[in-house]
Order: sequence, then structure tokens, then C-alpha cells
Amino acid sequence: FVAWIAETENGKPVTFSAISFYTLSPKPSNLEGRYGYISSMFTDEEHQRKGLGRKLLMETLDYAKSRGVTNIKLHASECGRPLYESAGFEMLNEMGITLK
Repeated sequence: FVAWIAETENGKPVTFSAISFYTLSPKPSNLEGRYGYISSMFTDEEHQRKGLGRKLLMETLDYAKSRGVTNIKLHASECGRPLYESAGFEMLNEMGITLK
């Protein structure tokens, strides 16, 4: 788990990005089975649309690539979807269940 935080000059955190790394069984599209999962992306409302989220997202992707991880997943909010799509993310067919 690695995280990045952008702060104001006064030290107030305004943007956050994090990535976790995990391994699944290999498959044809990812023979090594190494993945990254971006979570907790957030930008304070007053600082949105200023490029801070994009800067941290790109930093996160660059870091994953430097570690040899090329398959990255995330779950996008409606607000965040345009940012991720503009960075090249695509909707994938994935389902889930929470077992009780």
C-alpha cells in the first residue's frame, strides 16, 4: 500500500491517492498475475478541477509501472469517472458478492 497526499501551503490535505498491490492466478492477459488497485482517490471540493487529482493519479500509475505492474483496477464514483476515462481506464465486466 502506497499513498500520495497533496497539501495546501498551510499543510491542509486536499487530494489523496493510494494503490495496493496484489497477486491472482495467471491468465492470458496477465501472465504474472500482478495487479494494482487504486483506492481512496479524493479531492476536496474547493480544490477540484485544478489538476491535482490528475497529477496524483498519474503519479500513482507511474509508480505502479515502475514496479512492473501494468494491470490496474479501481471502482469509480460518478464524479471520478471522467478523470479515469480521460486517463485511459475502461469499464470492465466484473461482478461481486458480500458473503454473510
